[in-house]
Amino acid sequence: MSGPLAFSVLGPLRVVGPEGPLPLGGPKQRCVLAMLLLDSGRVVSVDRLIDGVWGDEPHDRAASTLQVYVSNLRKLIGADRILTERPGYRIVVDDDDLDLTRFDRQVSAGIEHASAGRHRQAEEAFAGALACWDGEPIADLQYEPFAPSIVAGLTERREAAKESEWDARLALGHHHELIAELERAVADTPLRERRWAQLLVALYRSGRQADALAAYGSARRTLVDELGIDPGAELRRLESAILSQDPSLDWQPAGGDPSGTTTTVRRGPTGSTPNITLPNGSRLELVDRHWTIGRSTDSDIVLASPDVSRRHAELRPTDGGGWAISDLGSTNGITVNGVDATEYQLGDGDEIEVGRFTLVFHAPVAPDPANPPDPAGSTTLQ
Repeated sequence: MSGPLAFSVLGPLRVVGPEGPLPLGGPKQRCVLAMLLLDSGRVVSVDRLIDGVWGDEPHDRAASTLQVYVSNLRKLIGADRILTERPGYRIVVDDDDLDLTRFDRQVSAGIEHASAGRHRQAEEAFAGALACWDGEPIADLQYEPFAPSIVAGLTERREAAKESEWDARLALGHHHELIAELERAVADTPLRERRWAQLLVALYRSGRQADALAAYGSARRTLVDELGIDPGAELRRLESAILSQDPSLDWQPAGGDPSGTTTTVRRGPTGSTPNITLPNGSRLELVDRHWTIGRSTDSDIVLASPDVSRRHAELRPTDGGGWAISDLGSTNGITVNGVDATEYQLGDGDEIEVGRFTLVFHAPVAPDPANPPDPAGSTTLQ
């Protein structure tokens, strides 16, 4: 076989050799090569090539002209690369030499990794697939007779790969950084419901429940105005789950406890004397700032249990050096010393119940050398 060549159809049609791009001739000769590459390894019939190059009205000498184009292409890329096989021709290209084959291979790997829960590898595979692209498919031949359906199919495969990569990134907890990208995506392709669904999830996991519901409203108006239809079942399910703060929407890190029995504490620096005793007996020092308590993974004290709202309550310093706890509109509310409360000025020893968890507030006291506070870091409770 001839020397190494790189073939590209995911962008302008190109063939690049050791000395640079090869001159591929006029549009119709390029059409023949593109059609062969798009069906690499399979026989493309003469009739199909003629229809793809000249459309419904080929001239009388189309068959002989096609033979000339094939002969010219063989001189360019090697006679052993284009084989004559009834009822037409078959191009032989190594898998690594054609961008479309590399794209398909990476997508298949990404799907396999995602199915097995290997989201990091899935993200890398889908990113690798998208890196095979260099613009619109067969960009210089998009208006030739064979091209419209081919372009539509390839474009759909690329867009599906993008959405699969976003799914992997959402599974990895990248919801904050994805919001702007997904907002651009739904603006560019507003009829793709999967992208709206991904945007809703990213907004909700970022603590923006109201924005997620507003995005659902935008999706519904778009679909009704453009197509006269309501959102599909997946988007409707998401709206309902957001309204009810369904725990299934929350991000779960790989290897996390899906039963919702884990508590994670994000600590501030040590040195402050007010503190909270956690259910496992350790103490969390409260630095002078607001501390959110909730099921959302970006809370300061994460109580990953279904009976805890995403943003359930807030601990905050008050004027005069005290501390208060406020309910943030949670589903189940909070109690302090067994009494329902929406806002409560805390005193030493007060017991705060949030869902199934009990936390005890301790007012500032002199440090006890025999019981030093925990060092800065994070604690996970079971």
